[in-house]
Amino acid sequence: MMVLAAEAAADPPRAIGIAVFVVLVALGVLLIGSVFSRTLRSRVLAPAGYAVVGIVCGYLVARGIVEVVTIDVADPASYRDDWGGPSLLGVLAVHCGPGVAVLIAAGLLIRRRRANRVPVAD
Repeated sequence: MMVLAAEAAADPPRAIGIAVFVVLVALGVLLIGSVFSRTLRSRVLAPAGYAVVGIVCGYLVARGIVEVVTIDVADPASYRDDWGGPSLLGVLAVHCGPGVAVLIAAGLLIRRRRANRVPVAD
C-alpha cells in the first residue's frame, strides 16, 4: 500500500509538466496565427503576454518572500546549501534580488504612467 501512495505522489509534477507543454504549444500556434491576423495579434497575444509576464513577476516576488520567511538568519545550516550559499548575502541576492528588481521596475512604470497622464479639464 505504501508503494502505491509513493507512486501517486510522483504523478502531479508530471501532470504539471504536461500542462505547461500544452500551454506552450497553444501559445506557439497563436504566435504563428498572429503572423497572418492583425486582429488575433491585438486581441489575444497582447493580453496573453501580459498574463505570462504577470505570472512570472508574481512568482519572483513570492519566491523572495518565501525565502526570507523560511530561512533562519541565525543558523547558517538553514541556508548553506541554497543557491548563492554559503553566505547569507549571496542566498538573499539570488532568491530575493529578482523580486526586488520586479518591484522597483513596477514602481518606476507606475510613476511614469502617472507623470504622463493628461489632466481632465472640468
